[in-house]
Amino acid sequence: MTEPGYTPPGDIEITAAWPSAPHTRSLVANLSAFQWDQDRAGVYLMFGAVGVPIWLSDQDRDDWLAAHPDHRIPVEPIASVYMNKERVTDLVMKLGAHIGLRVENPGGSDAE
Repeated sequence: MTEPGYTPPGDIEITAAWPSAPHTRSLVANLSAFQWDQDRAGVYLMFGAVGVPIWLSDQDRDDWLAAHPDHRIPVEPIASVYMNKERVTDLVMKLGAHIGLRVENPGGSDAE
């Protein structure tokens, strides 16, 4: 632990080290949901997966309906994150540009 008033000798640069093979831990998300926080200063981003029930027989269908009387399929949460509005805007701009969409930011200039 450093003492008050301590200044390290010289500047230190720290960078993030992303994995070289991000697909090795990736999960498929086929659903997403977004919600503002109370002050609209940021957004909750939720990603999940749901498997469509497979019925090989009428009995399979009946068993599923008995287990899910509300006909709702449970979502398996994969990731839930909170980002402030600036970070969400940056994500939208970069993701749009990455997949080839022309996205305009709130300031009016296009994504790079």
